[in-house]
Order: sequence, then structure tokens, then C-alpha cells
Amino acid sequence: MRPLGPRPGRPDTRADIIRAAKRMFARGYGSCSLRAVAREAGVDPSLLVQFFGSKEGLYLAAIADVMRPDDVLDRIVGDTSDGLGRRLAGYYFDLWDDAETRWPFQAILLSAASYQPAAAVLRDFITRELVARVAARAVPDRAELRAGLAGSHLVGTALVRYVVRFGPLADLPRPELAEIVGGTIDGYLFGPLPSGSA
Repeated sequence: MRPLGPRPGRPDTRADIIRAAKRMFARGYGSCSLRAVAREAGVDPSLLVQFFGSKEGLYLAAIADVMRPDDVLDRIVGDTSDGLGRRLAGYYFDLWDDAETRWPFQAILLSAASYQPAAAVLRDFITRELVARVAARAVPDRAELRAGLAGSHLVGTALVRYVVRFGPLADLPRPELAEIVGGTIDGYLFGPLPSGSA
């Protein structure tokens, strides 16, 4: 049995825990516990509470580790709003199609697909930490509503394409998918909203 607590000579215990969490969440959010993640990472469960506070906090950390919104925000927003939806959709779908990020991101989404509270956490993260931050820089009015619409569309499209694997959507080349979805995202972010939705 491996000793618990921080590993000698491994100062990046937090990163070890996140890697273990992504493996465990691949088996389903509902069946994953902090104790199981701690066992997988070879650390004391109290460290998970210290670093992340709760299972939801650990799940959020796993999502952030894959998406890294801080690293790409400037690139997505760019110097102009023209094509912003396409850049946002392209970045998002690149995460799915990149060999390095595909499995942890798919694991996170599979957890969301099988457990509604996890789906809510994922949707809220993408809306708040990615789309809303883009919208706050680029959208003149009602950015929060627009970000919620765009975030929900991105999550839903990924579920259908990568998890359900619905024929036409699953087979569409990624650049074409980003172009089509990006146009819809631009509509959410910049198009007129019905007056009754105020």
C-alpha cells in the first residue's frame, strides 16, 4: 500500500491530484469520490479538501486544467469582433480534436452526460469562465444572457457530436463545424434579442 501524504520529491502534488481526478471522473461523476481520487493520486484525502474544498471544486479544477481560459482569452477576443464566434467555436472544438486534450475533456463531458449536477457545473464553467469573459470584452449589452445562450449551444453541440455521435454532426469536418457554429455564436453575442426577453 502506497504511503499517504505529499510524495517526497514531488512538489506538484496539486497537479498529481488533478491528473488522478480526470482519470476517475472518466468513470462517472456520481461514482467518483474524493477518497477514491486521493487513493488514485497516493495522497491523504484531507489534501483534496485543502486544495479544492469539495468534489465540485475538484471537478472545476479539472475542467480549468483542460480548457485554460486565461491562456487563450486574448487570442479569442482578438482586435475585432468580426469572426469572434468562429474563433471561440474553433478553440472549443480544437480541445476535442487534439489528441492531448481529447481524453480528459471527453471524460469530463461523459461525467456531465451521465450526471445532471455535473452537467450544470460544466455548462456554468464554460459560460462563466470562457464565454462570459469573451462577451464582457466584446458585447455591448446583456452580455450575461448572451453568454448563457452561447455556452449552452457549445456544450450541447459537443454532446451530440462527441458523445452521442449523431451521424451528420459527428461526420462534419471540424473547420466546417466551427464555421457553422461560430455563425450561431455570433448571432447570440451580437444579434438583436427579442424585446420580450428583457
